[in-house]
Amino acid sequence: MSFYQPLGWRQLAHEKKKLLAAISGIAFAVTLMLMQLGFKDALFVSATLLHRQLGGELVLISPLYEAMLSTEGLPERRLQQALAVDGVERVAPVRWTLAGWKNPWTMRRRSILVIGFDPATEALLLPDVAANQSALQRPRTLLFDTGSRAEYGPVAEELRNGRELQVELQKQDFDVVGLTQLGSSFVADGNVIVSARNYARLFPELDPFHMDAGIIKLRPDTDVYATRAKLAALLPADTQVLTRSEFIQLETDFWARATPIGFVFLLGTVVGFIVGAVTVYQILYTDVVHHLSEYATLKAMGCSNAALCRVVVDQGLILSLLGYVPGFAAALLIYHAAVQSTGVPMAMTWARAVAVLGLSMLMSVISALLALRRVQQADPADIF
Repeated sequence: MSFYQPLGWRQLAHEKKKLLAAISGIAFAVTLMLMQLGFKDALFVSATLLHRQLGGELVLISPLYEAMLSTEGLPERRLQQALAVDGVERVAPVRWTLAGWKNPWTMRRRSILVIGFDPATEALLLPDVAANQSALQRPRTLLFDTGSRAEYGPVAEELRNGRELQVELQKQDFDVVGLTQLGSSFVADGNVIVSARNYARLFPELDPFHMDAGIIKLRPDTDVYATRAKLAALLPADTQVLTRSEFIQLETDFWARATPIGFVFLLGTVVGFIVGAVTVYQILYTDVVHHLSEYATLKAMGCSNAALCRVVVDQGLILSLLGYVPGFAAALLIYHAAVQSTGVPMAMTWARAVAVLGLSMLMSVISALLALRRVQQADPADIF
């Protein structure tokens, strides 16, 4: 091994311009794969930001529920029925829908997600909701999500500077009484929190006795799955009982399968893999052809095809490692820029970094194996 690895590296380093071109191509492929996988994971995480803040272990939804913005209402009385099951500590209905927001500075209108629930029920464990509980109970008040996009205006800055702020929501005047932190997503660019009563004022056309989801908080040491089974047996067929993780997975599956977005990101990853494989193949194939006489000489000296093949495979692995480093660094910069410009949660994970490193090495090995055909065909007679 100590002989073949240096030989592969020396061949690569002999022509520095080609080496730099190969590293650039692999770096581009690595960046593309990391970017596509990062956006795909960010899609799933952002689409379930609300789900991850649920203040309970079980969720009641309609069997017709597909996603947050594609759901059917569920009678709120199902929560009262759920209280009859042992282990249920408290219940809380949650509602959400898009509403029209008017930027107080630019007067431009934009959709924003309105989330309504009783702040005293701890239906959602969002920051500052409990601290602003009494203020939210007043008519026409709301909490603004600091993770919302800048297009809604510098709402957070105004409140932090101690200024009072009134905004127009669904063509009604509302006072912004505080801030919370949830984050923008592919579902909505911004969020506001209102009480259940203010939610009814905003949307009088909606049935006040129907909810989008019912949150069930269990007593400590209660078996979640056993309680779920009891609730499923007790409640009628118009109610679906899920654990919090199942609720998150339901939303994730919708974006992964029922929309083209997940497929697009996966396709981008495949394209990155192909681009990298073609780049490595072209570099290795050209290098093999250029040094074909040297390979023939080594065969005349007694080197086997397997030994020579290891030289080419080593070259592919070296290229994959050298190209991965700048590609990884570029992806980190893109992640940071995406978070700053969109607010969508994007973070590098060890699993993704290792997976793309493995893909980078795999595409290099595959390319090396394809280029090996010329090495295997090299004949000692070629040196004459």
